[in-house]
Amino acid sequence: MRLHEYQAKALLQEYDIPIPQGVLASSPEQAKQAYQKLNASTCLIKAQIHTSGRAKVGAIHFAKSASEAYQLSAELLGKRIQRPKAKLKGKIVSDVLVEALVPTHEELYLALRINRSQERLAFIGVRNDGLDIEEIRSKMNEKIHVVPTDLIMGLQPTHIRHLFAKLELDDKLFPAFVQLTKNLYRLFLEKDLLVIEINPLASTEDQQLIALDAKIIMDENALFRHPGFNDLHDDRQRDATEKLVSKYGMHYVSLDGDIACLVNGAGLAMATMDLIKLHGGEPANFLDVGSDTTPELIADALRLINDDHDIKAIFVNIFGGILSCVVIAEGIKLAAANLNIEIPIIARLQGNQSDEAKQIIRDSELLVILIDELSLASQTVVNISRGGR
Repeated sequence: MRLHEYQAKALLQEYDIPIPQGVLASSPEQAKQAYQKLNASTCLIKAQIHTSGRAKVGAIHFAKSASEAYQLSAELLGKRIQRPKAKLKGKIVSDVLVEALVPTHEELYLALRINRSQERLAFIGVRNDGLDIEEIRSKMNEKIHVVPTDLIMGLQPTHIRHLFAKLELDDKLFPAFVQLTKNLYRLFLEKDLLVIEINPLASTEDQQLIALDAKIIMDENALFRHPGFNDLHDDRQRDATEKLVSKYGMHYVSLDGDIACLVNGAGLAMATMDLIKLHGGEPANFLDVGSDTTPELIADALRLINDDHDIKAIFVNIFGGILSCVVIAEGIKLAAANLNIEIPIIARLQGNQSDEAKQIIRDSELLVILIDELSLASQTVVNISRGGR
């Protein structure tokens, strides 16, 4: 579960991590009042949406007067913000964060996340040097410094010293850096987080470190330990398809591609998307139908997919264990009977009652391509999405 910037900063502040003064506003008048309350010569008007690179898409502005804060927030509120070249419709701005501009000396990127390959938590630090993190990742990977920590031993002074040295910071910042990294580590563990990202983390002339922006992702599987965090979820940031599918108990995430995926099991769904990418295609979604589904729910899922006019092919990839492949076949048959599905469907049905399921599809004379071999099936769906066979 991703938090808005203002929510993430509230958590940082709870753990004594410095943040700029800011006020949340849901209307232009509130933004004007927030500017006046902050009593700063310049304030940032920052759209609160679940997307990265907000400055690049016009979602962050500078206001130098209360009237300008009113005008800029009026332009942002209710606006749909979309990343360049993205297929997704973008996010609608419901709130803005009015924040006092902080004079800074230099800026860094600092993150704490799970390093799954090493089964550890790792700090990631980068000196920005005038470049954004995406540019550094693509062109200058050597500037990215990763310091893994041991979960049993915890964060040790040597980890902090090593990262501090790699970032080549002024020695006078060391006390602030020690306190900040310790607090970040404690926050990460106590709140069951998946990612903390501060970009930028700025140093000031008085040798302080302050989080100018913050991104936090929480582990939804641990929300039962933090019941108050359920209120932090902003359902307005989910698209219509995600909302509908979640009601069915399925797991759905929209992506930017043109190949729709209908899969059972999160691991198989991830592998399916990886294979589509491997063969040069782009998945349009992550959809895990789970094991407790029905033909009616499968038909509804296909209806939602069919309503997306950018979809060029549908890949149904099922390995039946608890779930019977017959349920999937009956769902496809039900959808075909009630919908005008013109999108090509490639289906791989393996496992529990797969032979019976494939026979149902053959007998129905549906325009479904049945392929048993996973790599061939994924390659075929990519070729079809490109207009081939």
